[in-house]
Amino acid sequence: MTETLEATAASPSKPKGRTSHPIRSLLVRRLLSGVVSVVVISIVVYAATLVLPGDAATAILGQQATPQRLVELRHQLHLDQSPIGGYFSWAKGALPHSTAPEGDAIAIANQSGPPTRETLAQVRSSTGR
Repeated sequence: MTETLEATAASPSKPKGRTSHPIRSLLVRRLLSGVVSVVVISIVVYAATLVLPGDAATAILGQQATPQRLVELRHQLHLDQSPIGGYFSWAKGALPHSTAPEGDAIAIANQSGPPTRETLAQVRSSTGR
């Protein structure tokens, strides 16, 4: 019995190898939990837009909706893709400095002039932000 106590007392309890700093591990955990939260929230928001009645193309065009224009706008807004493919297109468009392949959905919705990113860039440059 005393032999085992002496053996455990003689061996140090420090783990071998590099130990991470507690602040670093806290930051990594917080960063990972933040990324997971953003992904989960974005999936919930996208899923909520899918279950709403109608779609964005009919809401945008309203009374001017012709079948051909609806097909074109659904393609531009990626509404003709599978839900998973549509989510990735939607999420990619939400990232900063990403280029929407078929145009900016908000500019399409407004049917007016320049894409929203260009307008926001002009406002930022004029306000100094």
